Amino acid sequence: MRGAIGTLCVLAALGSATAQDVAPIHEGTVQGEWALRESYSVVETRRNRAIEAATDDMSIFTRGIARRRLRRGTPIHRSLVFRGEGEHFRAHVGDYHLDFAADGRRRPFVDPFDEEMRASQRFNGRRLTQVMRNDDATLTHTLTLSDDGSRLTLTVRIESHHLPGDVIYRAHYRRA
Repeated sequence: MRGAIGTLCVLAALGSATAQDVAPIHEGTVQGEWALRESYSVVETRRNRAIEAATDDMSIFTRGIARRRLRRGTPIHRSLVFRGEGEHFRAHVGDYHLDFAADGRRRPFVDPFDEEMRASQRFNGRRLTQVMRNDDATLTHTLTLSDDGSRLTLTVRIESHHLPGDVIYRAHYRRA
């Protein structure tokens, strides 16, 4: 038993040293094109389950409408493209061409459905967080880079006062 505890302590110490050695994400670490790493249908199923869970508590009359609108309005991004640095940093997440600086300044943004949104983004540790808001909803993309820099996980979160729950799902990408 004592040996197992000692081994766990050594592994914990090694794990924390490795985590400290990993550099934070920045414009240069995500540059280039990223392709969906898993099948489209797997991510589509994951998204649809998240939509169903978020709308389960709605009335039977509005649930179906909400689900159809959310499926239609929540695209699955086959690719992610990042270019430039500083105020020239651009993130192309599927149809969302986010044309704003990495310093988090907000700029007006028109989504693929012609609705104006207020957009911002920030690098924080191993994450790039992009937030797009309008009067009805908040769409948050959280992009997390793997320790070795070869994989990117996109977590999509949709919050709205029209929904009883949030829509949250993930998709995984690799360098193209």
